[in-house]
Amino acid sequence: MTNRHQRKRKNAYFKHNVLVEYPKMKQYILERKEELRAKKHIEDENFWIKGSNKNNFEAENYIIKLEQDKRLAKLEKQYIAVRNCLERADDDTKALIQEFYLQEHSAWSFHAFAEKMCLNKNQATSKVNKFIDELEYELIR
Repeated sequence: MTNRHQRKRKNAYFKHNVLVEYPKMKQYILERKEELRAKKHIEDENFWIKGSNKNNFEAENYIIKLEQDKRLAKLEKQYIAVRNCLERADDDTKALIQEFYLQEHSAWSFHAFAEKMCLNKNQATSKVNKFIDELEYELIR
């Protein structure tokens, strides 16, 4: 297998993972923020509310750390990208994505679900592929 095909397969797997993890991404983002706060050993949520005459750099360091954290930025970008694509998608595409990517287990086969929606398999596949292409564009933007 050539390098180009390996990259293509890796990218397809990555986009699939982004979609599958979308329902849990809000939780991942909150957990990452907590991790960053825990690294500073900040126990008080309102740690920046101290005396008005004190120089408290903890708040600034925490905010800078949130803005500079690459993992947090990546999670937020992925979450926003999927959300934007879902908002722009038509109802059929949303139903297909919901059934086969956002739910843990689907009770339907792809062909049967497409028929239930009065689409043939090619139309359904085309809608999903178009959605994934839009997601890819949104992620590299």
